[in-house]
Amino acid sequence: GHINAHGSGEPEEDAIEAAAIHEIFGPLGSTIPVTSIKGYIGNSGAGGGFVEIIASLLTSAEGLAPKTLNSDR
Repeated sequence: GHINAHGSGEPEEDAIEAAAIHEIFGPLGSTIPVTSIKGYIGNSGAGGGFVEIIASLLTSAEGLAPKTLNSDR
């Protein structure tokens, strides 16, 4: 598995999202791959959830998560 993050690219929001992942998953939070496709497609508003579900399902089927674009982590 992996986590498909909201990944808005806003440092404060992304930090809150990362903290929530660690709060929920504890020490495992550092071992679960986290990715976001917004760097590739932008924020497509109301349709974004559907697009991200498809990307997440394809990622699970293929067994790899894309590197989050414009991220140094």
